[in-house]
Amino acid sequence: MEIEDGRARVCTIQNEPPSGICGTGAIETLYELLQAGLVDETGLLEEDYEEDGFELAKGRDGEPICFTRRISATSACQIRSPGRAGNAASAL
Repeated sequence: MEIEDGRARVCTIQNEPPSGICGTGAIETLYELLQAGLVDETGLLEEDYEEDGFELAKGRDGEPICFTRRISATSACQIRSPGRAGNAASAL
């Protein structure tokens, strides 16, 4: 994951659409957001992304996968780890 010109550029295994965000993807995303100045030292997203989060990619269903401060089953940000439901190979 890289941020270029304020937009995320992601790569997945076999270039498949992502199914969610794995733990490594979440850490990588946070690092890139910090480097881009979109997250402050406390981990708070810039105000522009406070409500909907920072869009990383479109998922398999075409819905946006966003990095937010919310983490729940219904949030836009889903953390998936290998062995859980979904295809971990195509997580960010």
